[in-house]
Amino acid sequence: MSILKRMKDIFVGNTHKVLDSIEDKIQTYELRIREAHEQIKVSKEAYAKIYAEEKLLEANISEKKELIEQYNSRLKTLKEEYLKTNDEKYSSAIKKLLSIKNVVTQELEELTLRESKQEQLRKAHEASLKKLESIVLQNQREITTLKSQSQAAKANKEISKALNSFDVNSMDNDMGSLKDQVKREIAESEAYLEMVNKESEMDEIDRVLNETNSDDEFEKFMNS
Repeated sequence: MSILKRMKDIFVGNTHKVLDSIEDKIQTYELRIREAHEQIKVSKEAYAKIYAEEKLLEANISEKKELIEQYNSRLKTLKEEYLKTNDEKYSSAIKKLLSIKNVVTQELEELTLRESKQEQLRKAHEASLKKLESIVLQNQREITTLKSQSQAAKANKEISKALNSFDVNSMDNDMGSLKDQVKREIAESEAYLEMVNKESEMDEIDRVLNETNSDDEFEKFMNS
């Protein structure tokens, strides 16, 4: 085996190893993408719970605001009655209702703060989820392209492997040797045929000469 042939085999072998390694990496990356899809699914379920919690807080806040409006309306009425009558029962009712309103107002503030934080958290999760989906989608497209390119490279590798195992130069040399052998066989056959033809011609000449000699001997015998 020539040095160039050995170098070619080494190069082809290394190329095959690289392609096999790339194929393994693509399969590993496909697994990561599937895992990312699962993570997106889980994240969406969590996001739905966060969104539901936010909506529940909004409903509670709305109820508290309506309740405070009712308290304010009631307090206005009680104030008017107290100013008319100066009756202590209205004063007592006002104080009691103000205390209740303060509790509800404090609850409203707490709910509003919770709702604000929940909204910020939801928006942060929503942004992260959209970013993850965008990255996964982009990588999905790229890995599909890379997989197609890898399969094409693998097909080329198989062709290269098949061609590398087939000695074209040796085939050409063998074909040339076969042609030379056939040419020699044809030349020998033609030479043999030519020799046979020449031998036939010599035999004919000998026959004629022999016949001539026989006639001469006959005449000589008759004239003696």
